[in-house]
Parts: sequence; structure tokens; C-alpha cells
Amino acid sequence: MSENRRVWQSGRLLELRAETRISGGLKVRVTEIPLARVKDALTRRYREREDKQLLAWHHQPRIIFKKARGVRLWDVDGREYLDFVSGHINLLLGHNHPELVQALTEQASKLWTHYKYYTTDTTIEFSELLAESLPQGLDVLNFTTTGSEANEVAMRLARGATGRFDFVSVIQGLHGGTFAVEGLTSIGGPRKRGLGPMLMPARANAVLAPYCYRCPINLRFPSCNIACLDVSDEMIERTTTGEVAAIFAETIMGSGGMVVPPEGWLSKLKRLAEKWGALLVLDEVQVSPAKTGSLWCFQQFGAQPDILTLGKAVGGGMSIGAAITSVEISDQAKATGCGIPWGSTFVGEALDAAVAKRQLEILVRDGYAQKAAQLGNYFIKRLGELKERYEVVGDVRGRGMYVGVEIVSDKSTKARNAPLMQRIRYNAIDNGLLVGGSGNVLKIFPALIITEAELDEGVSILEKAIGLALDGHPQGVERFSEGSHP
Repeated sequence: MSENRRVWQSGRLLELRAETRISGGLKVRVTEIPLARVKDALTRRYREREDKQLLAWHHQPRIIFKKARGVRLWDVDGREYLDFVSGHINLLLGHNHPELVQALTEQASKLWTHYKYYTTDTTIEFSELLAESLPQGLDVLNFTTTGSEANEVAMRLARGATGRFDFVSVIQGLHGGTFAVEGLTSIGGPRKRGLGPMLMPARANAVLAPYCYRCPINLRFPSCNIACLDVSDEMIERTTTGEVAAIFAETIMGSGGMVVPPEGWLSKLKRLAEKWGALLVLDEVQVSPAKTGSLWCFQQFGAQPDILTLGKAVGGGMSIGAAITSVEISDQAKATGCGIPWGSTFVGEALDAAVAKRQLEILVRDGYAQKAAQLGNYFIKRLGELKERYEVVGDVRGRGMYVGVEIVSDKSTKARNAPLMQRIRYNAIDNGLLVGGSGNVLKIFPALIITEAELDEGVSILEKAIGLALDGHPQGVERFSEGSHP
């Protein structure tokens, strides 16, 4: 009689075979198993090591990446993946773009970090380039390391400039993961559960989302005349002190459903903010620059914010964000305190600024905003073909390379089907396509260097994933995601 067991030891996979001797007692035979014979062997080993050391977000199937280039990644076992999420929504030019690698190495050979009571030539040059790319009135910026921090700085600016404390945001919006901006976020309970009184007060999720596919007041655009904001006006009156410092909104909503506002919604929201004496803060952490078909997303919607917040892709893969506003608002905020200017150990690093500056130069030089618009038209058309073929694809929406696919039980009821979305995403990843998802909506944002042929490849994998999901594969969808971030 024998019993087998496999164990890892010093990076080697060993098979232990316990055999009963005829004369009595046990004998253990140890055999090394070639890793090439074991599917996902290295991935399994790294998962064990990760579980012992790291608190981390997980989507299933779990992957341990080894390398990447362009729009492709490879895991530790050599499996290849087509990247439809552009890193973590932060690689406009794909992985390891040669010009960005050059900018990084050149800057690293000169200066990495510095004492933050001073600045660097590279940081100043990037700030000038960024301001030059924006319209007048968005002239002064406070660098941060993340989009969450950028939105916190925007709160400080609004508090200081207006002297008010109340903040209003859009229902289903997401503005980051720190305590202050979690109060502005309203994409579901898990993000806030257990935080209790630690969440900042004086927040009202009072503006109805411009979710025309699921209109919150059951009207239809354009005959509705954007009545959702008329209702929101009353909600602000009833849920705040009336002294509103700022209204926060994502120019295109991300984790709340990849919702593109209808024509006129953003300009009406701007007027609503003005009525209440509030500043309008547009959060473009996920959608800018260039990703949606214009360098800055708000330029497509006819309304300029008082404060613009950036993060994710603006750094070209480096950790940099910004809150950008007018000289007037900045001066008012500085005069009243409120911690403006704001900073921390890694804010405004020359290394980050060098990469971000080179990326912005490339985006403008090579017309990537226009390329995103053209690719987006093609991509949404291809995804629309899936909508025509499958009853469970309820809606396809987006701008440029920022697209959502809403998964439903059927088109007539539009019933949300989050478990089916999770199955589709799992199957896509298992077949070599990285896609995101939140609720019942697949989130897709490829890098701007992607080709139509690569988009076609991804759509084919996605269609296969839908078919597998409709056949019930895989089971146990409740285990497919761990963590609260999209």
C-alpha cells in the first residue's frame, strides 16, 4: 500500500511516496517532479507564498505575472495574456514603451528623490506642460501620488476657497479608497461596511447618476430634459445644510457602471453647482488623458470644471496624480489654510514626472486622442455585434478605449446578472484575455497602441467566454473576487 503527497522545498516540487514494507514499517521515496509536467506549477507555488505574506486584491483565476510588453503579459508559467485593462487602467502606451523606459532610465541616472521642501527641474517642466495642455482656468496644480489623494486635495481646495463644509457627489460614483473620499463614493456597501464613524461626515450622495439605460426616474432622453438633475436639486436641499463647498462627479462614471452622460448633462450639472454656490470638481482619474477621444475627457461635454483631478494613466505607469484649479481658487484656499499646498514624501518625484512628461509629449505628438476615438468607434461596433447575438448582452457603451458591456438576464427585463458577468470574466481570463468588471458590467480599457486585429482577437475570446458562461462554466462564482476595489 502506498500514499503520495507533493510538497515544495527550496523552489523544487517533490513527490513523497510512503510505502509499507512487507516486513513492517514505512519507507518514503522522494522524487523530484519536473515543473514542465505540472500545469501552472510556479503559479501555484507563488500563490502559496503570496497568501502567507500579502494582503492583496484577487480576481479569479489568480495570476502571477512575470513580464510584459506592449499589450501582452506573461505569467510565471509562460501563459500569454492580451491586456484589455491596460495595467490597472494606467498604461496608455502599453507595457514597457521604449520611450518611457528611456525617460525612466535617464532620470534615474540623475536624480530619483529629493527633500520635498524643494522641487526639481523635471517636476516643474511637467507641471508647465500639463498646464499648457489645459484651458485657461486650470492653471495651478498640486501633485499627489494617487487619484484618491488628488480628490482629497480637491476637497481641501474647495473647503478653503468657499469656507463651506458640505460635499455632494453622484450616486454610483467612485472617488478613491481613503476615508475622506470613501464618503463621496457610493458604488455599494462592501466598500464602507465596518468603517462606521471613521467615515468623514458632511457628505451627501445626492446627485442622480446619468444612467439612461436604467433611468433612476424612469424617463427617456432627450424628452426628459435631464429631469434627473431637477430631482437632484431637491435632494441637495433636503440632504445638506445648503452650504455646499463642491459637487464631485466623474466625467464618465467608471466602477458605477461605465456610464456616459447624455448631451447637456454635464453643463446642467455645472449650472446646478453655480446655483448652490459650489465648485464643480470633475474626477478624471480613470478617463484621462487621451483615453476617451479627447486629451481631457470634459472637453467632449461642454463644461469646464473648477477643479480637475487626475491619477492613474497620467503618470504613464508611475505613481502620480494632481488636483488642478485656477489661480483665484488656489489663492483663496492658501489664504484660509486647509492644508494647501498639500504634500507627502513621494509627491512630485522627478522620476515620476520624467515618465509622465514624456508620455504627454508622445500623446500630443502622435495624435493618440484622435486614434482613441477612431479605435473606439471600431471597437464599440464589434462589441455591438455581441449585443445583437446574445440576449445577455444588454448594453455596450463608452468613448474611445473606455468601454462597458452590461450583462443582464435578458434584454426585456434588464435584470442585472452579476454572477454571469463574473463567469464571463473568469472564462475570458482563463482563455488569455484580461478584462475588468464591477457589478454586472464588464469594464474594458485597452492601451491606445492596440490594433484593430488585436481588438478582434479580444472580441473573439470574449465571445467564447460568453458561450462558456451560458453553459454554466465555471461554478462557485462567489469566490471569483476578493477585495473591494474594481
